[in-house]
Amino acid sequence: MALVGLNQPDLIVIEGYAFGRPNAMAPLAELGGVIKHSLYVAGWPFIVVPPTRAKKFACGKGNAKKDEVRLGVYKRWGFEAPTNDEVDAYVLARIGLAYLGLDDDLIKPQVEVVKDLKKSA
Repeated sequence: MALVGLNQPDLIVIEGYAFGRPNAMAPLAELGGVIKHSLYVAGWPFIVVPPTRAKKFACGKGNAKKDEVRLGVYKRWGFEAPTNDEVDAYVLARIGLAYLGLDDDLIKPQVEVVKDLKKSA
């Protein structure tokens, strides 16, 4: 995979698999493996955030429903998006900022998520 000419990111944040959807697992795992391998070969740092950690970071509990995540994101950061995928991407970006120490205005659940991610890295 040629990545010449692109800027080196400080961190790439990838959402982990949702194990509750068994029919989609094989294609996701195959694609996820290729993406992670490509990032590793390119030397780009990345972390994988399980969906429960992303939900906890967004609204304080790891078993939150999509509408609770959307509301939590809006209340905390004032961010709205037309799709849940965009809301999830925003949460992953916020996690990346916190992981890199670029956001220190964190509540307890967010600190716990970052600490857990760094421990498993």
